[in-house]
Amino acid sequence: MLDSHPRIFLPPETFFFVSLAPRIDADPAADPERAAAQIASRWWIRDMGLSVADILRALEPGETSWLALFVAVVRAAARGAGADDHVLGEKTPRHVRIAEWYLESAEDARVVQILRDPRAVLASFRRIRIGTSSAAIVGDEWVHAVDVHRRLLDHPRYLSLHYEALVHDPESEMRRVLEFLGLALDPAVLRFNERERPGFSPRQPHHQATLAPLTRSRLDAWRDELDARAIRIVETVAGDRMAELGYAPAFPQHPARPFEVGASRAAGVVHRSTALRLRQLLKRFR
Repeated sequence: MLDSHPRIFLPPETFFFVSLAPRIDADPAADPERAAAQIASRWWIRDMGLSVADILRALEPGETSWLALFVAVVRAAARGAGADDHVLGEKTPRHVRIAEWYLESAEDARVVQILRDPRAVLASFRRIRIGTSSAAIVGDEWVHAVDVHRRLLDHPRYLSLHYEALVHDPESEMRRVLEFLGLALDPAVLRFNERERPGFSPRQPHHQATLAPLTRSRLDAWRDELDARAIRIVETVAGDRMAELGYAPAFPQHPARPFEVGASRAAGVVHRSTALRLRQLLKRFR
């Protein structure tokens, strides 16, 4: 939705701090050219149309940290889209892991986090067959994201919103987000599904849902899409945080047993180490 604003640019997810920086063996401070070359070699960066030269040109003189390279990738993508004078952002969900460090490291940074019912998150992952299908791992990662939210709740450059509130009243919620970013609400934001720039790679068809308007009918779809065991596992892992945020349990008297949670975590680890890596490998050759 934010990328539909005429003064904001968000590239497709860069996965910079979760899939790029941890796997690059070049030190950007010692050899920024090599680091930029390894970044530009990844399929999702290539799909943005970015070259090594594009990234290096966008790098601020004398700045060779991982943060500077991250900003350079986003800035290079903006320049390629003719949006280098826009407010720049990035939307990789797992970057919530580095939100606190990012706010400390970048004085002009802002962080906006969307909080959503973890059972709906799991149902979404299973529906689009991306991410993990493990109820326990979804619960673990959701708890971590909520803990980040709790620690940043009073930070002046942090804002959170509930996905459910966004669906029910998108105009009020997006006005609040844009005011936080120092911008006014533009009608195009509420017509985000009509945007010209999709905001994702053709190799990411699971993001097609972002081209559809928000609908309240999907908020509780997890009740029909998830089996009782998966629901109980999520609620057992994330129950305390769910209660804090107002998400009532469906099975308050029937928590998952420890071996069920453990089996779900183990299955998720196996899935990530095999199926997901195979999927990423196949994308390289499409």
